This record gives sequence, structure tokens and C-alpha cells, in this order.
Amino acid sequence: MKETADRVKELRKRLVLNYADKLSAFLTAKKKKAILEADTLRNNKEIQYLGYRVEEAQKQLDQKNDAISELEPGIAESEERLKQLRREKQPIEDEYKRLLEIEKNLEKKKGEIKEKNRGLPTSLWISAKGLKLSTD
Repeated sequence: MKETADRVKELRKRLVLNYADKLSAFLTAKKKKAILEADTLRNNKEIQYLGYRVEEAQKQLDQKNDAISELEPGIAESEERLKQLRREKQPIEDEYKRLLEIEKNLEKKKGEIKEKNRGLPTSLWISAKGLKLSTD
């Protein structure tokens, strides 16, 4: 009978250990499931947040594109005006260079005349055209 009682005790121990192992495995699986659910929830929140950030970035891009679209006609007009001014500027620059050359030549002639007139009385002057004599 002692043998049967030992067997029963041994069987109960195995059943209890088996139950404890199953319970431990169940609790471990439940813990893992809870961790995975928490991770999934966190990931979903992150995805929602990223989606919100993408929407905000898209709104900003749309605003910038709208602003650029508004500026483009003005830029085109300004570029055309700049081209026109550059075309108008060239003849003016050419005239300015021509006048500078004339001024330089006049200064040169004036210097030459002064050099020629060093020996003459100071009351005798020749005009810039070289055609008329005048006295003081």
C-alpha cells in the first residue's frame, strides 16, 4: 500500500508540475502577447503621428508652391524689363564712351594749344574750335 501511496504522490507531483509548467507557459505567452499588443499600439500611434507630419509637410509644400506660382509672373515681367533695360543701356553706354573720348581729345587739344601758346602773350587765346581768335 505504501507503494501505491507513493505512486499516487508521484502522480500528483507530476500533475502539479505539469500544471505549473502549462501555467508558466500560458503566463509567458500572455505576457508576450501583452508586450506585442503594446508595441503594436505604440507603432500605430507612431504611424499616425508620422502621417500627421507628412500632411503638415505637404501643406507647407503646397503653400510654398502657391507662393512660387504667385511670384513667377512677376519674375517673368522683371526679367523682360531687365532685358529691355539692357538693350536700352547699350546705346547710352556707347554714347557715354564716345563723349568721354571727345572730352579726352578736347583735353589733349587744350594741352597742345597751351603748349603752343606758351610763348604768346596771355591775352591771346584760341577758342576750342580753333577758328576764332580773341583778345582780352
